Amino acid sequence: MNNLIKVSAILSIALMTACASAPPPQPDPLKEQMTVLQKQLLELQKVQSDTKQQLDTSTATIDSLNMKVKALEEKRPAAVSAPPSENKPAPTVQAEPEKKPAPAKKPVKKKKKKVRRQ
Repeated sequence: MNNLIKVSAILSIALMTACASAPPPQPDPLKEQMTVLQKQLLELQKVQSDTKQQLDTSTATIDSLNMKVKALEEKRPAAVSAPPSENKPAPTVQAEPEKKPAPAKKPVKKKKKKVRRQ
């Protein structure tokens, strides 16, 4: 029995030494990258959601303005086709006279000076 206690004590000491000397587990780099990518994905999904909400708001505003424009056009179709009142002169367009390109000038030849001989 004494031998059994000694053997069990030696085994338990060996087991404790083996566990104590084991290095702590290192963080998995793939797991860290996955965590970073998941955070980025969540941020992008939030930005996408915000952008979609802004687009929906803009679309609703455009639709509302289009309906108002159509309502105004239906109320005033005669005003568009009415001739301009006589109090206001009709805008006149003044035609600018067309400029004809100047004829190409021929190069002038210099005359030689006459030399007098004495």
